[in-house]
Amino acid sequence: MAIQFTTGYTLFIGIVAAIISVIVLWQLYIGKIREENKVAAMPKFIFGILFLGLLFFGLMEMGVLAGISASLSPLVFGGKVTPTGPTACTNICAAGQSQKPYPDCSCYTPALVTAGEICTVDTTTVTLGVHDAFDAATSVGGGGSHRVFLNGADKGYVTDGSTFSASPGDKYRIIFALNGSTTAAGNYYYARQVTGTIPCKGTFLIPEESTGLCVAGNGTTITVWLQDGSVMTDSNLETLEANSHYEWPFRIKAPSSKCVGNIYDSGTGNVLCINYNNTALKKLDVTNQNTAGVPQAESNLAAKGNSSVCFYVPTLANSQQQDFTLAVDTGSINPSDTNMTMNLYDVATGINTKTLATITDVQDNNLNDLGYNTTASVNTAAALVSKAINTKN
Repeated sequence: MAIQFTTGYTLFIGIVAAIISVIVLWQLYIGKIREENKVAAMPKFIFGILFLGLLFFGLMEMGVLAGISASLSPLVFGGKVTPTGPTACTNICAAGQSQKPYPDCSCYTPALVTAGEICTVDTTTVTLGVHDAFDAATSVGGGGSHRVFLNGADKGYVTDGSTFSASPGDKYRIIFALNGSTTAAGNYYYARQVTGTIPCKGTFLIPEESTGLCVAGNGTTITVWLQDGSVMTDSNLETLEANSHYEWPFRIKAPSSKCVGNIYDSGTGNVLCINYNNTALKKLDVTNQNTAGVPQAESNLAAKGNSSVCFYVPTLANSQQQDFTLAVDTGSINPSDTNMTMNLYDVATGINTKTLATITDVQDNNLNDLGYNTTASVNTAAALVSKAINTKN
């Protein structure tokens, strides 16, 4: 095996050899003085120095002194001999792979779950099983259908309680109850997205026990009060006059153990629209609420001579309620039996049919309604709840 040495070691040996040569020659020179005078001996001394120098560099080029240096250097300096040739792996592993130490250098894919942890589990059996958000003992059960994505790849639907196989370290995206799973009991659950990494376990339940799905709020109520404080009913109406301003408090209340909109993926919130006669009323506003675009489902309801204005309102759950104020300005035309209708569209979680990205809105990329409605079906043009606002002149 060839030996590789540092320049410092070789130089050191050369210096030592030169010093020894000078001493030897000097002794020879002194000895010559006894036989000859100093002037006559000096050229011989200089010639000897040059000869030894040429001999030294010649031996360096031939590698002889390098061998001597290799033998002496570790003893003198405590150094070590370094073999030449490959001393590290030269092959390159693919992205995500690790490499075994030299001289093996083979590539392998570790199941790296957390920093510094190498997993020895090859396959994880994943179970999908979710429960009601307000009743952990109630499973979503039959009818629950969940969309599974692993490392960005669409794996299709898995029914509630079923299993699928994955590998530790896989990135998962699960959309539970996608498209609104309706159970045998008639409960419509809002979809919910859960993301994470498969752990280094042989079995794994997604999601954790604390995670549940919320039943959509069939039974949500909207109550409207007249300016005199009484509740608006079919027989208790507000009398409108031309060029006037009216303000009616109203309340949206969620049913017990149910949700008005998806509380887990709420986005910008629910959308409340008021459909009205635009010839008699010139302005409608829900005070302190941001305006929203008109959903396609609401546009489908608009009759000739009617318009819709929409506002974002928050999601609610489990008997929560929120109070608002509807402000109305009448026009110069005397409003005769001008009726308005409130339509509440609930925000829900869906999927973009083109990109498979998650959508949190009241409608999907095809403008289909994403939320729940009174027919207990999804993707139909109907509001979660509607409330007629009846007036008279």
